[in-house]
Amino acid sequence: MPAEMLRRMLLTAGCVAAALSAGCGTMANQNGDYWHMTCAHHPPSEPYGGVRQDWDLLVSQVGWSVEPKWSRAFTASIALADLPLSATADTVLLPYDVWATMVGRGTNDADQGE
Repeated sequence: MPAEMLRRMLLTAGCVAAALSAGCGTMANQNGDYWHMTCAHHPPSEPYGGVRQDWDLLVSQVGWSVEPKWSRAFTASIALADLPLSATADTVLLPYDVWATMVGRGTNDADQGE
């Protein structure tokens, strides 16, 4: 009985952790950040920006790099696992992202200060 309970608790904790970490690309897109680069910024709420971020991270891990192969493989697997979750979240947020993109066009940084 205790082994079964422990297994259920670990499974539940794993599911909760997976749910909380799902759609990292989409969440970063809504904030205007890249989830895999701490200093890079872009306009927030870009349509399908989360998918683009996951794809960019996945592509960046292919080819020559100074990082060890195991590290690149681990990072690529995270991006690959997040890709369908970000696609789902980006689809749900698509009406808002399109609206935010259309409202954002025609304004520049000089106009926003007035």
